[in-house]
Amino acid sequence: GIPTEVVLPLEGCPRCGGPVKVYAETQDHVVVDLPEVQPVVTKYRHERGYCPRCKRTVRAKPARDEPVRGHVGMRALALIAEWKTKLAIPYGKIARMLRDFHLPVSRGGLPACTRRVSEWLKPEHEELSLMLRRVDRPMHADETSWPVNGKNGWLWMFHAGEVTVYFAEPTRSGAVVVAVLGKDWSG
Repeated sequence: GIPTEVVLPLEGCPRCGGPVKVYAETQDHVVVDLPEVQPVVTKYRHERGYCPRCKRTVRAKPARDEPVRGHVGMRALALIAEWKTKLAIPYGKIARMLRDFHLPVSRGGLPACTRRVSEWLKPEHEELSLMLRRVDRPMHADETSWPVNGKNGWLWMFHAGEVTVYFAEPTRSGAVVVAVLGKDWSG
């Protein structure tokens, strides 16, 4: 952002109030902060009409940045998914954090938000998975425990060349490797 400058004159000694001889140079104290977070509310008004060919009522297509379902916007959905998956923050805490941002989302509605983001990212995840099978480089795989709703599960990571793909699975067995890389894979 554009820096703001606040000049603070030395009009007297801040300790005793006596006169001071002001130096030619100044001393800077640079502070970086975040802006106050305020929700951005957008009303998408879809025109509706009747299609004689389809014989039904239709409405205008969604805007490019309009979530198809729900009332939580794209940036907030991405943040919710990141907090839940990258930082493993429980939904109750995410709901409290969002209230601090003046974005009231119920704890009960948050799983649907992360599922929505998962649905949007599924085609890219599938494409990256296919790229793993085609890559002609050494493959690295690892798994770590990844509890989901109090049940133990596993987060698998597969990496080859420039491609890294994660899979959350209920098992640690080699069946996951076969499912991801195919039965013809060896390594």
